[in-house]
Amino acid sequence: MKNLRRIFATLLALGLIYFSLLNRHTVDVVWSLQGDIYNVPLYTVLFLGIFLGLLTAIWGTGFKRVKDFFDKKKVERRVKELETELDALRDKEPHNTTNNKTNNSLASEKDAQ
Repeated sequence: MKNLRRIFATLLALGLIYFSLLNRHTVDVVWSLQGDIYNVPLYTVLFLGIFLGLLTAIWGTGFKRVKDFFDKKKVERRVKELETELDALRDKEPHNTTNNKTNNSLASEKDAQ
């Protein structure tokens, strides 16, 4: 799989170099409302678009990863609190259920008489 990625990356790089060599003519790019016109090669416009798209994707993914990280920490903290509470409840001495059963059986014997 690693070699397949390298082959694909090499072919893509060679394709982009070939595109750059064939499209060296300039295009007019307007950057502002005032009409500032810049003459840049066509491949520069293409590469800049790809670069800005990658930056936007990384930026958006980064925010999601940070949000997911903090959400995970919050859930882990809540789970730890609940486990501590559960351990505390388990450590408490359980209610004496034998006395309740004895009292119930005595009450039913009195009712029977």
